[in-house]
Amino acid sequence: MWRRVVFGSITIGLLLLITAGVLVAVGWFYNPPVSLMDITTYPRDRIHIGTPVRHRLIFEGPLYRWPLEGEASAVPEGLQVVREGPWRLLGVGVGTWRWAFDVLVQPYKTGDLPGASVAVRFTGDRARDNEPLVFATPPLAVVPRHQSAIRGPLTAAPLIEYSYTKWFHSWRQWLALAILVAAIIAILISILRRHEGHLDAEAVPPWDVARQAIESLRTRLPLHAELFFVECTDILRWYIEKRFSLPAPEQTTAEFLETMRSSDHLNPEHKEQLAQALQAADMVKFARAQATEAQMEEVLSQSLDFVNETIPGRGRESDHPPGHASNTSRANVREEG
Repeated sequence: MWRRVVFGSITIGLLLLITAGVLVAVGWFYNPPVSLMDITTYPRDRIHIGTPVRHRLIFEGPLYRWPLEGEASAVPEGLQVVREGPWRLLGVGVGTWRWAFDVLVQPYKTGDLPGASVAVRFTGDRARDNEPLVFATPPLAVVPRHQSAIRGPLTAAPLIEYSYTKWFHSWRQWLALAILVAAIIAILISILRRHEGHLDAEAVPPWDVARQAIESLRTRLPLHAELFFVECTDILRWYIEKRFSLPAPEQTTAEFLETMRSSDHLNPEHKEQLAQALQAADMVKFARAQATEAQMEEVLSQSLDFVNETIPGRGRESDHPPGHASNTSRANVREEG
């Protein structure tokens, strides 16, 4: 009895291997090129400074070609790459299979930002051609988190339409997929194990994102006072949320100040420094007060000092914290208003 079982198992295995070989031979014979089938972006809108944005590139190619590497080869100013990859197998068709490659980016300035260039490389085709393929990701429209506080119009990037292709319509393709997966499961496991080495990289620390955003805002001076304080407090609120797990972006200034006073994450000097900065910003946004470029520079310097002093392992205490001049800045803003 057991001999029949062994013989039947071997026969089925050979049939499956022959079927898999036929499917690979079909891909080899027709030799379709590796092509980009789709690019999806998430999220598509409501993108702010520090928001992680995932671009997923979906490729289709013959079964005898598989991905080797991928990277963001060119990143425009205002964007930074958080993670590249890993490759993920999406499905198998007749003679072809589909792979997905993710690129995770973070913006550190507002405005319309162009897309990044992504270069990928697959194993060679019949002509041993495995030159990198370069594609561009869609552009991003980055807006301030508290956009409602700005009374002037903002220019946003147009909505990007994406096409979602449907495939595997025929039951024969599903049957071929089941046979192929059963026949080459060991090969796929080996490939997937090889790509497990591409571990997800840790996200860029929030203090690095905040410092880059502050320096980017500095290069854009002079700005309208209202727009400047909206973006500056947006950066600070985002940093505080990521660094200290405080719900800063979702709270009003009064609610946040109350939460901050009861928190032990910040020392008294930093609490006072933030309170003065947020209250000065509210005076500009709601009381129509004015601020000079020198005062904006001072606020940026104080914000940068605050971020640097709250980096883990690098904080410092002093009798005169960097924000001690905020009283003067706030008084000057009040006088000019």
